[in-house]
Amino acid sequence: MDIKPYDVVIKEEPTQVQKLYRFPNGAGASVVRGEFTYGGEEGLWELAVIRFVDENGYVLIYPKDVCSEGDVIGWLTDEEVDYRLMKIANLTEFQIAEGERDFKLMKMSHDDDTHGGMYG
Repeated sequence: MDIKPYDVVIKEEPTQVQKLYRFPNGAGASVVRGEFTYGGEEGLWELAVIRFVDENGYVLIYPKDVCSEGDVIGWLTDEEVDYRLMKIANLTEFQIAEGERDFKLMKMSHDDDTHGGMYG
């Protein structure tokens, strides 16, 4: 994954790896591979689109140009992650705000928080 310019923080744990990407537009991605992620057991990545709210905190967003299904995206190869990262890096302020609104609406329609894990 060679997208630049960005900041990336890599967190390695015994059962998973998380890469947090932060782009100049305030958006980013949490890219995770582990035993409990979509595709992790096959060596593939799961990606959540995020917006940073401060130095360390972020919220999930669902911009339509990146994740039209309104969910995290699983079973991604390195090349597919790169493609999604390019789209995230090019999101406009409006697309980011719209994606955050869509996430809040989606969350309100669910009784439980299905994405609590590393994305919470």
